Amino acid sequence: MGEQSDSFLFDDTSLNTITDFCKQLWPLALEETIEVEFLDQGTFNQVFAISCADIAGQLQDVVLRLPSNQSSIPCTVAILGWLNKHTDLNVPKVITWDASKDNPLGHGYIILSRIPGTSLQKVMGDLSQEQKLIVAKQLAQLYQQMESITSPIAGRIKVHGQFSPGDDTSDNVFIQPFGTGIGSSGIELHDDCKNPVDWNNTDNGLLPIERLRHDPPNLSVNEIMLPIYQRRIYTSLNRPVPEDHLLILFEPLQEMVQDMVDIELFEPVNDHICLQHPDFLPRNIMVDFTPDPVITGIIDWDDANFVPRFAARVPPGWLWQSGWWKEEDGDERDRGDMLDEDGDEGEDETCEECDEDYDWIEEPLDVEKNAPQTPEDAEIKRVFEEAVGERWVWESTKPWFPFARRLLRFSQQTLFFGQDFTLVSQWKDKWEALFPANSDGSENSENSDTGEPTDHQENDDNDEGGKDPLESKGLDWQHEDIESPLRG
Repeated sequence: MGEQSDSFLFDDTSLNTITDFCKQLWPLALEETIEVEFLDQGTFNQVFAISCADIAGQLQDVVLRLPSNQSSIPCTVAILGWLNKHTDLNVPKVITWDASKDNPLGHGYIILSRIPGTSLQKVMGDLSQEQKLIVAKQLAQLYQQMESITSPIAGRIKVHGQFSPGDDTSDNVFIQPFGTGIGSSGIELHDDCKNPVDWNNTDNGLLPIERLRHDPPNLSVNEIMLPIYQRRIYTSLNRPVPEDHLLILFEPLQEMVQDMVDIELFEPVNDHICLQHPDFLPRNIMVDFTPDPVITGIIDWDDANFVPRFAARVPPGWLWQSGWWKEEDGDERDRGDMLDEDGDEGEDETCEECDEDYDWIEEPLDVEKNAPQTPEDAEIKRVFEEAVGERWVWESTKPWFPFARRLLRFSQQTLFFGQDFTLVSQWKDKWEALFPANSDGSENSENSDTGEPTDHQENDDNDEGGKDPLESKGLDWQHEDIESPLRG
């Protein structure tokens, strides 16, 4: 499927266009009850709220989402269908959709059920201390709930096969292992025809042929992590026109992953693979008030992953760093200006500033930058950590894990710019600074004095018999044809 990456042109006539579209979609709706409200616009989506009622009093209260990349619509639809069918998470339900331009809007769309409330981002600055403590406990419960949703394979959730609106799409998703699915110059593999990868180089010195694009189930965390950048190195070299300039990025990152394995960072090595929302941020967390704040759901699952648990344990520093929500003079910041749909005001996420200042998208490599700023902030952090568990806190706060999480996230990046080469060099220097005695990572004594919990003291359900509640639910975890034309 070719990529369609043009945004819906929003102007003075757009609301009328959407209103006319609603009349066709719900022909029994009373025209005077149709209301369309523009909610938000980011780099990848425009979002509208729609409500209407028919003569029998039947109400519609939905969200219209207009993605700029319309070829991503089937993947979004399938992921939401799978989450609704196989988990208890409160996520939007797909009502109808169209990935083409052959409709009254002239643009691909998804219509979703509306999660009650508003985004936490819009109200966080107005919450009392008591309300923030309530949110902290609920947030910890959500992290634990997502960790209870496991898979035998780590990777990105993707989609294959053909389906239409109204179909059960939950069985059209599969897990694409990290480091795979990236074509020449960052394009998706189904468009990678001008400079294709030779997948038959058995003497590649990196990986066996069967591991270049696939992972078997139930690998150790070491076995999951080590091939990621080996795959990126392989695909850079094994093309008619090699992309050896990318080795400046991938080889140092592979060395860092090897260091992590050598110091036995990933313990237990057979840890569970759990669901991760990579943008689990205030703008995607919906809250309502009854009158206490209640987290009502999570939105924007387009880039959902299954990851080793350390990777999902990103400390929510935004929760206990009140400086992000209030200026020193007590006036609220314009949080809409702080973050757009990408969380980075339209710039590339991997900017140099991400290592120097706290950034909601990029966890700081320096764990001290997640520290609370006031006694009230410290109380919020303490309540969250007590609720989420000791092992979770250990993996979120020890200085090695932010590097491991950063490398896993960066492995999914498709386009690279000059600043990325600078960043990787900085990451390597900072990583080596953690091991002053031996910067090549062969000094393994560092891990013995970390105070690592040895028995998963958070007492969560994941450790009871290694249960995998989703393994038997018909999910095609890995699609055999990695170059399937439908990639989302």
